[in-house]
Amino acid sequence: RLVREPRVKLKYQHIITNSFIECNRLLRWCPSPDCSNAIKVAYVEAAPVSCRCGHTFCYACGENWHDP
Repeated sequence: RLVREPRVKLKYQHIITNSFIECNRLLRWCPSPDCSNAIKVAYVEAAPVSCRCGHTFCYACGENWHDP
């Protein structure tokens, strides 16, 4: 309610969401360039995770999946 301008409100929501995901070890943004999804895991490990967009990556490092 404090922020009335839609553009400013959207920017604020993006900053809050990004901060929440970056500070939570169990959440990570999908590294695929055209994806804006976040992945949630039960615990952090070097294991492959698949996003809804179809991209599979190593949760521990965020790179394309590789053997540990």
